Amino acid sequence: MSTQKDHERQSSPTPSPPAPSAVPAWPRPRCLRRPSRDIPPGMMARLEAACRHLRKSGLRITGARIAILKMLMRHDVPLSSEQITLALGPETCDMVTVYRTLATYLETGLVRRIFSDNGTSLWLLADRTDAACHVICKGTGAVTTLDPESAAEVHALLGKVERTLRERGFTEITHMLGFFARAPKPPA
Repeated sequence: MSTQKDHERQSSPTPSPPAPSAVPAWPRPRCLRRPSRDIPPGMMARLEAACRHLRKSGLRITGARIAILKMLMRHDVPLSSEQITLALGPETCDMVTVYRTLATYLETGLVRRIFSDNGTSLWLLADRTDAACHVICKGTGAVTTLDPESAAEVHALLGKVERTLRERGFTEITHMLGFFARAPKPPA
């Protein structure tokens, strides 16, 4: 038996969605909505761009993913997953979460992975222009950045190789380049 309420539910029009201009193109994740002292001014735009990239890839924005992004943005040198886990602490996320998150970031093109001479994976954001220009000490594992002039030469050569490969029909071109050396001893 149909009641008056049932009839009203069936006959009432569904509300129309808000106009496109009223809906933001990308809602900020909750963890980025409130001002935070731990996000320097220049980092917020990069963080929002990374979150948009993740959303476009069909991924949710979680607190652990944001924390790992912030960690990578704060450092000028590539970090190992162990370094990231230790720096974040167990209350943020565990080692498995860090591994899985970094693997996801790699699949979406958000991070790059380089390898130390002992095979340890080191991670840095893909938007870094000096991504291929790090020197890893064979003795200590310390990572330093190549000088700007040498880095520019390396990038010019890599760009030339990538253009040549594209001309030959290659697609989805990536590269891994690592410099390994024993660091000079500090003066006594």
